[in-house]
Amino acid sequence: PSMATLVATLEHGLARRRRIVLTAAFASVIGLAAAIALSPRPAAGPSCDAVGRQLDEAWDAGRAAQLRTALIATARPHAPQTAARVAAIFDDYAGRWRAMRADACRATHQDGRQSAELLDLRNTCLDHRRAELGALVSQLSDTPDGEAVDRAIDAARGLPDLAVCADAASLRAAVPMPVDPILRQAISEVTTALARVAATESLGRYAEALVAATAAVDAARATGHTPVIAEALARRGDLELRLSRFDEARAPLEEAARAAAAAHDDRRAAQIGELLVYVVGSGQRHPQEALAMQPLVDTLLRRAGDPTDLRVSYMADVAGLMMDAGDLEGARSRLEEALAIAERDLGPESGKVADLLGNLCSLATLQGRWKEASDLQQRNLAIAEAIYGHDHPHIASVLHDGAQILVRQSRYADAAPLAERALDIRVRMLGDDHPSVDATLQTLANIAVGRGDREIPPAHLVSLLARAERS
Repeated sequence: PSMATLVATLEHGLARRRRIVLTAAFASVIGLAAAIALSPRPAAGPSCDAVGRQLDEAWDAGRAAQLRTALIATARPHAPQTAARVAAIFDDYAGRWRAMRADACRATHQDGRQSAELLDLRNTCLDHRRAELGALVSQLSDTPDGEAVDRAIDAARGLPDLAVCADAASLRAAVPMPVDPILRQAISEVTTALARVAATESLGRYAEALVAATAAVDAARATGHTPVIAEALARRGDLELRLSRFDEARAPLEEAARAAAAAHDDRRAAQIGELLVYVVGSGQRHPQEALAMQPLVDTLLRRAGDPTDLRVSYMADVAGLMMDAGDLEGARSRLEEALAIAERDLGPESGKVADLLGNLCSLATLQGRWKEASDLQQRNLAIAEAIYGHDHPHIASVLHDGAQILVRQSRYADAAPLAERALDIRVRMLGDDHPSVDATLQTLANIAVGRGDREIPPAHLVSLLARAERS
């Protein structure tokens, strides 16, 4: 079907779903009095106080101690601080998981306000989230290296949103798990494997993750269960994207989109739509084709409830396509709108806000709006330091970007402290042979030349000459 037909079909489905919800709500009001009068008090069910302990195998005090020991053993200087920040993120996630598990149990077994069917749906969703948390904890505790420590905070912050597991409408709309226990077990094994793939990907081990994702696609197909097929294909496509294999990414993502639609998994369909816009527009360099996908992706986002994280990521992708097409003012307007939405819904200090500030900073630099770029960079730095601490490699990247912006303004005296601090962090945290150190030394050399210094600082000169000889 044409894109217009597909969009119209999706819009019709959205409107039909709203009519069904309204009709059901009206019917429930009609029968409310009778329900109150005739329904018996719910029978006493099992205790729900201990259900949260089902997470203990994935995360508890023992696992936290194991993670800290493993990260520190990598000898990354920032490992102790990173371990503490990651543990705090996991503690918060685990606390919310346990609270949701207990609430789901009480809603059915104690309050009688939720069906056994919905309890099963919520628990299945939470089981999936538990597997994803456990897989990430295991990778960070069992086989960490320096790069894993560098990525650990982002990986922890990237755990899937738990709120989805409380969205009754979405859970009911999706294709349910089969009744057959053997098939359910097979599907569970695939989702557990995909949780390991997600953890591997989040730590930057893309080639390794792609091998496992490809095997998971085959296993998912064998189950015939469209939700897990969509998830496996989407994961494979995302990994191809991260390896910059854009042609290889497109086919699995398009198939994943069809599978997600068949599974009535609106959020996943919207995620895949956003990825396809990036793959087609920025990866394959077909910006007009990608921009023509906007009505479809907008429809998918509305069907998914317009989640803020997906909406602003998609808006940033579209802004990037506008920049490539030369529409810098249009891109700026789109990014500023996305920033306002992220600040309103996610908070002014969220990581998504920092990402958008970085995008706006790059655009301001491209347009020669140097003062604005510096201000945006400073705000980005403040948020980054709150998330990562003051000595994380990510902070060095932000500092180095800020120094380069100032160099372009010939503000060498202001640029020098930023570049010096970036160099100090990179040498201490990554080692003086890390490639990023070269870039920082070159920036410091440019600053020295720009200031008219009679000589480059000796320490920097020695490092540059040593690198030149190795090259």
